[in-house]
Amino acid sequence: MGVGGIHNLHRSLGDYGGILQGEFPRENQGIPQKKLLSRLFIIITIGGVVLIENIDELNPDCLNDVYKDFANYLGMEMALKLYQHYKGLQITFPQRFLSRDYVRKQVLVEHDGTNSKELARKYGYTERVIRDWLTETKSTG
Repeated sequence: MGVGGIHNLHRSLGDYGGILQGEFPRENQGIPQKKLLSRLFIIITIGGVVLIENIDELNPDCLNDVYKDFANYLGMEMALKLYQHYKGLQITFPQRFLSRDYVRKQVLVEHDGTNSKELARKYGYTERVIRDWLTETKSTG
């Protein structure tokens, strides 16, 4: 049994806020004790406290657009984590998933002298970029 009647309390707070999650006893309304617990999230931010009761009853349609997309693709829990970590930030996702340095190293490993075109297509770069990388590598090492 936790402090103040809170059971199974989990705490995850960073410098700028976080979440307190736990199960809290509800008032007895003729419901068996097992069903008296309700999951509750308390989101603590610098600007104040946001209390979201019955988090299990929320669905993606309750969320703002970008969080709705995250919840639909990744689940409600992940959408909440993304909200916690990135709220208020403007984020631009690069078109390429792999870093340029990684691709360059892979091209050097996979190049057999005849497959520049295939490597360019595979990694989404132009043949000229692939050839330039290969030329630079030959001239430096």
